[in-house]
Amino acid sequence: MKLNAKLLGFLALVALALWLRISQYPHLSLSVSNYDSDRYGEAGQLGFPSLRFFTSIQQPTIAWAYQALEPDSGYQITNISSPGDQLHPPLVWQPGFERITTLQAMVATLAWVALAWAVFRSIETPPLQYLAAGLVLLFGLSPQVVEWDYVMLSEPLAISLLVALLAVSIELMRTLGAAKPAGRGKRLALGALWLLITVLWVFARDTNNYMLPAFVAALIAMRFWQPDRSQLPTAALAGLGLALVLLFVTASSLAQQSGRWINPFFNNLLDRVLPVAEHRAFFEARGLPVSEELLAEVGGNLTELSLFNLSDLVRWTEQNGTQSYMAFLASHPQWALQEFVEDTQHAFTENAQPFFRRDTEVTPAFLVYLGDLLHPTDSLIVWLVVLQLGVLLWLAVKRGNRTRIGLALLFWLFFLGSVGTLFVSIHGDAAGIVRHALSSVLLFRLLLWLLPGYILDALAESRANKNA
Repeated sequence: MKLNAKLLGFLALVALALWLRISQYPHLSLSVSNYDSDRYGEAGQLGFPSLRFFTSIQQPTIAWAYQALEPDSGYQITNISSPGDQLHPPLVWQPGFERITTLQAMVATLAWVALAWAVFRSIETPPLQYLAAGLVLLFGLSPQVVEWDYVMLSEPLAISLLVALLAVSIELMRTLGAAKPAGRGKRLALGALWLLITVLWVFARDTNNYMLPAFVAALIAMRFWQPDRSQLPTAALAGLGLALVLLFVTASSLAQQSGRWINPFFNNLLDRVLPVAEHRAFFEARGLPVSEELLAEVGGNLTELSLFNLSDLVRWTEQNGTQSYMAFLASHPQWALQEFVEDTQHAFTENAQPFFRRDTEVTPAFLVYLGDLLHPTDSLIVWLVVLQLGVLLWLAVKRGNRTRIGLALLFWLFFLGSVGTLFVSIHGDAAGIVRHALSSVLLFRLLLWLLPGYILDALAESRANKNA
């Protein structure tokens, strides 16, 4: 099959996907807000770039997007959702927010198309190319993903940037492992794009930063595995690794200064520390001021802002909260693991946004049904993904194909990195676990459908070589 015919076939898939996105979902002028939504606009009013901007109450990437798109009349919140209070309104027009909805939808669509294209190019068997790319598009354009574009929170852009990062990573790995060396310009362009997306993604959600240690470890490993050292010199690896280390340190420091972590820390106190005598004693030994006012909040609603009125508690938290909780996790490994496993199971129990009522007259039931099939609500899929990753790596090593080995290790990297960010998300905040774990859970679900295409492609190559 000629390249032009393949390209036309892929473009036909994209055209079908775009038709699906435009015709089967609500208009982009509609949206829904949450109690956190107004903070993005407020943070965006701070000077960029400045320390105040990067240490504001909301994530810098999201605040920057709101700042760049804010109309002269500002953003007007007229549609508030609160799933915890069973408030799930329909979508309506909110002046100014149609710009954010449009941005989120455009970035998401481009990211999923880019991932489909990267997968299409990295699989060699023609029928599998279309099947794998089609599954990616169907997965990414299912209601379980698309409907987040209408929610004015950080999740939509965080998800899309993760998808874009995976797409560029696949293309970069394929380029570095190609038998024919790629031009220096292409390698530099892909590397620069990868770094840019990584920076935007890290500053879209604080927990994303904890994927960076896995990336640095991968760069160290690549020092010893390189299909062609001229493709990725040691100096380039060292420079990129240093940039990621600096990014990790900077993002961690800015997040700590911002105080965004204090309210989640209070949630952990109310839900995981104070109700258990042993846990409470651990923190009291480290100076936690346990007052009657604080104990009175136990058993109530999480995200309780009244705790900020307890000045002694706030002062202690700012000075000792982070290190005390890390020491607590380190000294209670069995509890930490058990809590992680239980909350991981809980994180899989939902696969759709809870913020607005779906318009069944616009989005057909069959699309929701397909989405439910592609986004299972059983955490068992984590183990299925591990099995698939093991099979893929075994097939790649067996054939000695460096490109396939590189792709298999890349998927392992994203999987293990997502396990790490999931651990941080779960132990970072006892409230809103499903929402906070969304990116990690979505990646696990995506890998469940993405990996079989690569496994079948490796088997097809092996069969073809035997028949040759």
